[in-house]
Amino acid sequence: MILGLICPSCRPAESPVSPPVPRHTTAPLVPVLTFRETEHNFGTIIQGDAVSYTFEFQNNKNGATVLTRVADPCGCVQVVFPKEPIPAHGTGDIAIALDTSQRLGPQMIALDVHTRGSERAVAQLRLVGFVTPIMRIEPPVVQMLDIPRNKPATRQVTITHVRNEPWSVKSVDVPMPLLSVAVPDGQQNVSSHELVLSFTPDKPGRKHGTFLTIHTNLQKHPLVQVPVMCSVAPAIKLYPRDISFGRMMQGETKTKKVLMRSTEGLHFSIESARASTAHVSVTFDKDTVAADQRLSVTFTPPANAGKLTGMLVVKTSIPEATETQVPMYADIIKDRRHTAGSAEPRSAQVTQESPS
Repeated sequence: MILGLICPSCRPAESPVSPPVPRHTTAPLVPVLTFRETEHNFGTIIQGDAVSYTFEFQNNKNGATVLTRVADPCGCVQVVFPKEPIPAHGTGDIAIALDTSQRLGPQMIALDVHTRGSERAVAQLRLVGFVTPIMRIEPPVVQMLDIPRNKPATRQVTITHVRNEPWSVKSVDVPMPLLSVAVPDGQQNVSSHELVLSFTPDKPGRKHGTFLTIHTNLQKHPLVQVPVMCSVAPAIKLYPRDISFGRMMQGETKTKKVLMRSTEGLHFSIESARASTAHVSVTFDKDTVAADQRLSVTFTPPANAGKLTGMLVVKTSIPEATETQVPMYADIIKDRRHTAGSAEPRSAQVTQESPS
């Protein structure tokens, strides 16, 4: 009863509850300039065609904005933009013209727009598209590959103006001494020119790559480049180029045939042949002198399972091919019953076909 007579004012005071603190919010940043679009795709055009486009924008500031520059990263774009201040919420245009006479392939040109008082660009405009060459080259790459040293090669390349406009060849730069170019007479001021390329092979096995630079009388297209690839055949070609014994077990024996052929038709002899592994034996006719030589390579796997690689080194009487190397491969297994897809009998004798 006494506890019930205690007045409410005698109770301990409750700590006041603090009102919620409003969260600090920042209004989203509004760009200085808003463009109707920032990228223009001009599609596929021919080299030399003019590309022009106008980007429209609006000033979002409550005060005037002054454009200071539109950066051209390639030096191939002409830009016209308003030099006077753009009033608050006013509009303007940026006109862009692209010179494609020296451009080829896929294009992506980005131009940064700068305004007064901004440390960084306030917008970026992009031109994208594809420029095809004004000259059609057939074949696109001149190839003279695996040419025997005693058999110079010639190829013809045709260069045609895609709009059939007449043009002339003033000169041709040939940076490779082994290559020469002939321009037939009577081909000046025509839309298509035929050039004859001649390649004189030097050392067997060498590879060469270069560009022909053709100087024309066209003001917008003074240069045409033609890629050229040449290679000299090795003194000796192998058939096959490497020896694969495949999957084998200990106790099996496989024999592969290898044909060595002189690419110049020279008669030669095999002086010696050795393998980098003791489990390979080689037989050949040392007394035979001919443009084609044949070897028999026999492999008997060792006891250890695993993949085996080696090299067969053949010495010949040809000075440019005193040593010819032939890679060898084998996969040695312990038990063929646990290997799917294998059905070769033990002691199989396998012969590799050679070209006639």
